[in-house]
Amino acid sequence: MEEMQKPVQKSRSSVFNLATNLMAALVFIVPAAFGWIPVVGYFAWILPMYVFMAEKKSNFVRFCASESLCICIVRLVFSVVFDGIYNVALRTVALYGSNPDFVAWWGDISNPGHTAHTLSIVFAVIFTVLCAVAAFMAYRKKLLRVPIVCNIADYMTKELKPVSRHTKHHPAGE
Repeated sequence: MEEMQKPVQKSRSSVFNLATNLMAALVFIVPAAFGWIPVVGYFAWILPMYVFMAEKKSNFVRFCASESLCICIVRLVFSVVFDGIYNVALRTVALYGSNPDFVAWWGDISNPGHTAHTLSIVFAVIFTVLCAVAAFMAYRKKLLRVPIVCNIADYMTKELKPVSRHTKHHPAGE
């Protein structure tokens, strides 16, 4: 008699009960897409943070979520800095643009904020491409180890362990 083979169980994430490779890919690509929506982009880091905190089973998904969280925070910082420079330059030129002393100080540049805005878009494109490559690799169950970011993600994954609701905490000495 032939032995019945058990069906191979794919590893599942504890968040939304998705396959781990799909969840890891989504945790990269969704914040990258949300980053392009004007106000929503400032809060794109919330999804990777939620997945990192809620994932109990898969260290692969936790690592991808922590790496995505770090990338989202770096993108947020670049966006806030460059968009801030752009907005200050716009208001400054609007207020003092016709003053000859102001024009002489800036030189022939009509609005120096355009450079900051262009840099903001360039960095956003770079981060989006980075997230797309990381999502593609995560879907294939491989890690993209971004320098510096992967060290932070390693630390977060190893040191910040998920807390299960079913385990009891026993202080030392009891």
